[in-house]
This record gives sequence, structure tokens and C-alpha cells, in this order.
Amino acid sequence: MTDLPKLQLQYFTFPSLTQPHGVLPRDKRAQACWYFYTIAQHAKEKIGDSTEDQIILEGERWMDTRYEQQALSVAQLYQLESPSEFAKFWPEVKKQAELLGYPTPHHSYTNIMRGRLIT
Repeated sequence: MTDLPKLQLQYFTFPSLTQPHGVLPRDKRAQACWYFYTIAQHAKEKIGDSTEDQIILEGERWMDTRYEQQALSVAQLYQLESPSEFAKFWPEVKKQAELLGYPTPHHSYTNIMRGRLIT
């Protein structure tokens, strides 16, 4: 049997937002939290809070935010056990977002733990 090369994903880092230039710690969990914030916030802005917020043209489907799946995918990309590992860094992400003039992280995606939305 041939030894196949192991696929290793390269996760995103944000040097300009990382200490000493920004608020984020060098910890990969903080970097994961920021990355999740960017994709979740983008989904929230594009999709809205419900299907009533979407303009659906004939033949198009309603879009869903899929925050839970996004959180699980980010945790996997950063080689974390679960989204609860990166969720510890929401205070830093919130502060960094405020400094940049970005929207405050929304409760609809910040309360995700182990891939489940906590309400």
C-alpha cells in the first residue's frame, strides 16, 4: 500500500489585526474567531434575519445563514475541537470590530457552542 501525502489545510491569520498592531492575540483561536466573524457577518448582511428579508426572484432559492455549519467548518480548518474554543475570544473580536468601524458581532452567531446555536 502506498503512503499517500496527508492534506494539510492552511488557515487564515490576520497580522495587521494582531498584537501589537491590533487587538487580536496571536492565538489561533482568536484568529479563528475573527475569521468566523467575517463570514458570519457577511452572511447576516447578505441574507438578513429571515426569508422575509430576502428578495426572491423566480427560480431562485431562499438563502440560509448556516452559522452552525460555518462555525464547525472554521473549527475544523483551525484544527480546534469545537467552535466553543474560538468563542472565548469574542471580547477581543468585538473590540477589534469596533476599532475598525465594523458592526458589533451579533448574538445570532456569537452564541454557537460545539456547533449548536445557544439561544
